[in-house]
This record gives sequence, structure tokens and C-alpha cells, in this order.
Amino acid sequence: MFDYKDLYKIYVPEQFGPDEGGGTSNSLDEVFAQLPDDEVKTDWGATQFVIMIPGADKVVKIPFNGEEYCNYEDDYEQELEESGFNYFTMDYCKHAYELYCDAEERGLNRILAEMEYFGKTANGIDIYLQETVEYYDCCEGSSKYFKSEDAHINSKNELEQLRQRSKGTGDDYLWYRFPTEWMVAALHHYGECFMLSFLLWCRDNNLCDFHSGNLGWSKKDGSPVILDWAGYYE
Repeated sequence: MFDYKDLYKIYVPEQFGPDEGGGTSNSLDEVFAQLPDDEVKTDWGATQFVIMIPGADKVVKIPFNGEEYCNYEDDYEQELEESGFNYFTMDYCKHAYELYCDAEERGLNRILAEMEYFGKTANGIDIYLQETVEYYDCCEGSSKYFKSEDAHINSKNELEQLRQRSKGTGDDYLWYRFPTEWMVAALHHYGECFMLSFLLWCRDNNLCDFHSGNLGWSKKDGSPVILDWAGYYE
């Protein structure tokens, strides 16, 4: 049975990342070949590779360091002209972990899915673990969170009032940083004071990539949490 300790045995290619369209690549195939298909699930985003062990309360995150690219003369029917690798300007997993530690020092980390440093792969690539969460479904909105429609309506009204009050302050955009229904739940759960402090921290750290795919619900207590906050600057 695949276990966290098996992560130490994985060899990650020196050039590790998806293809430029976000699809599978030669380097991803090299890692897939080292994982038991029937014991783990995998996924990836633009900046990181994720390993999910069924039943585990944490997912594994390994940083990409770039993306593979292919250039064709005119279209994809013609002969390949050039292929190569574009390196990222930063390690996004490391960046996320440093931000998490900073938020923890400031008492702001409870809205972020818990993250910890685990160790290194066989060839010295850093490995991180993050709390498993349930993804936010924009079609369902905040229905998973609110048990009372009255509470839902009251929180929606509170958010709208905050948006109105902040107009002309220069920070009015902060209350629009997240999808409205997820923000309504976050405001209800964490309160105005915490949310304002967190939004200002996001502003100061230039964090704004909070689309629905980076949000979710904690499997521990159903609270709204962010699962990817590192951004993308390539």
C-alpha cells in the first residue's frame, strides 16, 4: 500500500511540468510510471503536481519548475520546428508555504487549508502536504455551508452593505476578490474584522488568483477555505 514514506523514493525529472496547454508531458509520464495506478490518484494545476492517497486526510504537492513547449511552423499538421522547456520564475509551492507561515504568525491562516513541509524526493525536490478539502462548486454556491436560509440572506445583505460602504475608499475592490457565494459564507464564518484583515494581507502580498477552482470547504468542519493562494506570475 502506497504511503507517505514512499514519497522519499520518487525521482522527479530536472525539467518537471505539464505541456504549455496544461496537458500531460514527458516529465509527468516519468513520475506516473513510479506511482501505483490502483493506489493513488493524481492531478495537477499550472504550477504543481498533486498526489491523492484515498482515505488520507492530506494531499501531496510537488512543485513544477516550468512547462514543456512545442513550436510548429504554421499549424499542428506540419513538421515540428522546435521544442523545449520554459522555466518558472519561482517555486510556487515554496511561495505558498512561506505565505502560509506568514499568515500563521499574523493569526490569519485559519482560512487557508493547512499546509506543512514534508521532506524531499529521492533527488532533493521539496514535498509539501496540504489538508484535503472538498472543492467549491460554483453551481451549488454556498448551499453546503448554510443550514438556514435566513442566515444566508443576512450574510448576503451584510456583504452588499460592506461593498457599498467601501466605495470610493480605494479598497472597495477587496470585497470582490472572491466569488460572491463563497465570500458570503466566509464573511459569515470568520466575521468582518477577520475578513478585512485577511483581504488587506492579500492586497499587501499581491494575491488575487481566487477563482472557484482555488476554493473549497474544510472536511473537518465545513468551513470555507482556500486551497491555492500562491498566484501565478509567469
